[in-house]
Amino acid sequence: MFEKFKIFFLSLTLILCSGALEAKILYVPQEYESIQQAIDLADRGDSIKVAPGVYYENLILRDGRNLVGSGADVTILTDDRDGAPDPIIDIDGNCLLTGFTITGARGAGVGHAIMITRGGPFITDNWICDNCYTGIGIHSETFLTNPLIVHNKVYGNGGAGIANLGEFSRAIIRDNDIYSNANAGVACTDNASPLIENNRIFNNGVGVASKDSAKAVIVENMIYRNKLTGVPVVKGGKAIIRKNQIIDNTTVGISVDENSEAWIIENKIVDNAADGVTIKRGSKAYIAFNQIASGISVALELNASQATVLRNEIFSRLNLNQIIMEGDLLESAKLDVSDPHKYSGLGPGALSLRESTYSAGGNKIGGWIDLDRYSTIKRVPAEDLPLNPEVVELPPFRKEIKEPEILPEVLLHQSQELLNLPAPSKSFFGCFWPFKP
Repeated sequence: MFEKFKIFFLSLTLILCSGALEAKILYVPQEYESIQQAIDLADRGDSIKVAPGVYYENLILRDGRNLVGSGADVTILTDDRDGAPDPIIDIDGNCLLTGFTITGARGAGVGHAIMITRGGPFITDNWICDNCYTGIGIHSETFLTNPLIVHNKVYGNGGAGIANLGEFSRAIIRDNDIYSNANAGVACTDNASPLIENNRIFNNGVGVASKDSAKAVIVENMIYRNKLTGVPVVKGGKAIIRKNQIIDNTTVGISVDENSEAWIIENKIVDNAADGVTIKRGSKAYIAFNQIASGISVALELNASQATVLRNEIFSRLNLNQIIMEGDLLESAKLDVSDPHKYSGLGPGALSLRESTYSAGGNKIGGWIDLDRYSTIKRVPAEDLPLNPEVVELPPFRKEIKEPEILPEVLLHQSQELLNLPAPSKSFFGCFWPFKP
C-alpha cells in the first residue's frame, strides 16, 4: 500500500512540476508597459514577444529568457539617453535575442549596443547598426562566453562591428553581413578565440583583426573592399586563415606583423591594392595551397621573418612574364643568393625576401623575385610536401563547444535575405539616435 501511495505521489509531483515549468509568453506592450518589466517578471524558459514600434530602453536580458521582436525592420530598440551610456542590451547568460534593430548606443568603452559577459546566448536575425561605438561586444576574462551569432546585419557602427575580448571569449560568428563599421568588421584581442565562418565582411576599416595574443579561426568568409587591410594579425596575435576569399582590399590582403603567427591555407588572395601577403618583424607563417597575387606591389613579402611556403600559386599581376617558375623556387630557378641583383627588379613582383628564412616547395611563381644577401632559402623535399590541404596539421586554438539548437519557431523570424542590405545612416555615420517624440 505504501509503495502504491509513493508511486502516486511521485506521479502527481511530476505532473504539477511539468505544469509549473511550462513556458509562458509575455507580450509587450499589450500586457506589460516595458520590455524590462516583462523580462524581470519572466521565469526561465519564458519568451517576451515585442510588438512593432520604437522602444527607448536599456535592458538586462537575464539568463534563460528569450526576447523576440516582430522583425528587425519594424521593431527598433534604442538608447533611452538617460543616465550613464550603458549598453542597450546587457546579456547575462543563455537566452535568445531575435527580430530587432538595435541602434543609437551612445557609450564609449564598454558601452556597446549589445554586451555579452557570460553564457551562450543565441543572437539571430537582428540589425545592429549606427551605434557610437561597437555593435556587439563579447568580453570574458572569467566566465566562458560562447555566443552563437548567426544571420545578423552589423553595420555603420563607430567602433568594431563585433569585438571579442578575453581568454574565455569563444564566440561562433557565422553567416552574417558585417559592413561599413569604422574600425574592424570583427576585432579579436586579449586571448579571445572566436570562430568566424561564412560571413560577408566588407567596407570596414579593416576586415578581421587578430591581435594581443588572440587566436582567431577565420574560415570561408568573403573579406573584400575594406578600407585598409583585409586580415591584419598583429601585436602577438595568432590566426588560422582558411578557405577565404580576400579580395579588393585597399592595402594588403593579409598582414602578419609584430611577432605574430598565422596558418594561411587554401585562400584566394587577389586584387588587393598593395601586397597580397606580408610577413614582417619577427612573425611566422605557414602558407600552403593558396592563390596569391600582387596589386601594385608584391604578392608575397617576407621582411625579418620566417615562413614555410608550400604548393601555392604566387604571381605578379603586372609583370607575370618576367620570370615564370613551375615548381619550387630553389629547385626550378637554381637561384644564386650571392647575386641577388640577377633576379631583382623594379616595381611589383611575385616574391620579396629581406633578412628572412624562406622554406619552400611545390610552388608556382610568376613575376619578379627580389632577394637580399641576408635571407636564407631552404628547400622542402618533395616527399615532405602535403598532398592536399586536409592533411595540414593546424594548432588547436578552440575546444569543441556544443552549439545551441535552433528552435523551429526561431526560423519563422528568418525571412529576410542577408544580401538585401540597408545602408548606414547618412545623417551621422556611426552614431544615429532616433529622436524621441
